[in-house]
Amino acid sequence: MKAAIYARYSPGRDRDKTSTIETQLAMCREKAAADGVTIDEDHIYIDRGISGSTIERAAFQQILSNIEAGAFPETLYAKDDKRLFRNEREAGELVEWIWEHEVKIGYCLVAFGDPRSSDESWFSQRMYHLFAELEGRRKARETFEHQRQNALQGYVNEGLPPYGYRRKEVEITDDVGVRKKKLTWEIAPEESPAIKLAFELNQEGKGIKLIAEALTKLGYRSRRGAPMNKATVGEWFRNPYPFAGCTVWNTHDHKLKPKPRSVWIVVEGTHPAITDVEMAEDVYQRVEQRKTGKRRRVRMGEYLFTGLLKCSECEHNFVINSSIKRNQAYYVCGTRTRRRDGCQNKLHLDHQRLEGSICHSYSCIRK
Repeated sequence: MKAAIYARYSPGRDRDKTSTIETQLAMCREKAAADGVTIDEDHIYIDRGISGSTIERAAFQQILSNIEAGAFPETLYAKDDKRLFRNEREAGELVEWIWEHEVKIGYCLVAFGDPRSSDESWFSQRMYHLFAELEGRRKARETFEHQRQNALQGYVNEGLPPYGYRRKEVEITDDVGVRKKKLTWEIAPEESPAIKLAFELNQEGKGIKLIAEALTKLGYRSRRGAPMNKATVGEWFRNPYPFAGCTVWNTHDHKLKPKPRSVWIVVEGTHPAITDVEMAEDVYQRVEQRKTGKRRRVRMGEYLFTGLLKCSECEHNFVINSSIKRNQAYYVCGTRTRRRDGCQNKLHLDHQRLEGSICHSYSCIRK
């Protein structure tokens, strides 16, 4: 029998990332050897620095795709269930889905089997998933409060400083006499004039593209040595508050989708400012006004009946399933997903034949 391994570690400071992965792989190999199973070296999947709060992880998604395609070993090993999931709902759906595709899941630190084997097995796993999510939620609140207190004391919370700043470590002594290193930002003199000029040009009504071109002509480059572009300058303006000496967080959710400005946490005076808060606020409002002022362009779809065809079994829309290599495109039921309760309608409608026949019939009727 062949087996695969999945290893993952979450983002965080002071984590020995290399040994974390190596330890997980070693544990899985040891477990596989005890089970008399051989690890397939082509099926070792690793997600580095990614939270388990969502399944939107590149390596994990590749596992699901390979299982669905039938190109996966008989067993999947992981250190524990937390490596695979931190979300109770996703875990409840996908654990059974994996077993239903005839792939066993083996854990090094917990003894869970097929949740379909008994109600007790199903219940114990679901409870474990709930405790894992509860632990993650508590940890997130704890981290959030630590970040807030750190910012209130004038220190920044990890991460790469924005353009115009550089990292600076300061040594402090806490209340019990322990010496610690804290992180703050200081102005980078070779970059900060670009930020100041960009904000001034924005106040004059110049567009992002023109500002990027002006900075490039003056010799400024990104940290990768590339000419300034709209994406770089636009990112400065979408969150301008760090350039006003503010620490900002809670701007994106765990799926990296932007959160509304009303829930951002902005703490002023945590590091030297290149501009002032009033100008930062004005720049942000200009960006928001441009967003709301744009009209969405409605483009005609390449496929005529997308959203118009309904599945006879589940009544959901048919969507296009295409293959560029084969130059083929079919209308299929949109709910044929990885979920075990997904639609079982296997109907494939060749889009060229369908659209051609209907358009031909329409022409005949008009004649």
